[in-house]
Amino acid sequence: MIVLPVLALVAGLVTMGAHAQTPPRKAPRADTAALAAAGCTQHDLKYGITDDPRVVREQTMFENSINIVTDTGFYTRPQPYTPTLHAASHGSVVVFYRPDALTAPARAGLRALVAAAVATKAPVVVAPRAQQPQALVALGLGAELACPSATATQAARVRAFAAGVYPSVKA
Repeated sequence: MIVLPVLALVAGLVTMGAHAQTPPRKAPRADTAALAAAGCTQHDLKYGITDDPRVVREQTMFENSINIVTDTGFYTRPQPYTPTLHAASHGSVVVFYRPDALTAPARAGLRALVAAAVATKAPVVVAPRAQQPQALVALGLGAELACPSATATQAARVRAFAAGVYPSVKA
């Protein structure tokens, strides 16, 4: 009887609502002209996919032992690297900024992004990472956006990148 489980699923979606923040399957692609104007670059990250039992076992052990992710928010202190990247692997947009390069207008833009994320329950993490060469780096859905400086223009580009993943954070 397949009808009963399908009815239960439909009733659950109607009662509780489907999650409006489900990310699209493909990484967001930026307008090349907009990227160039901001001085940023974007590329797809490369992942190896395998069904090797040893790798699957290692991944399962990792997921069972390190099952925390960094919560949505704007952080002024570095966050543990593994949970932050773990958040990115589970659909969060993660933005790393270099504290010495972040201008006040860029900080305000990134805080506004996080405020929109909190208001719409979109998972967005913004945290400092002093040792990175780029001033701003955003990760989301297998793509990386990198900006050599951190001004309001680049912060707007990061927000557009995040909106490509979660439209509700669009400025």
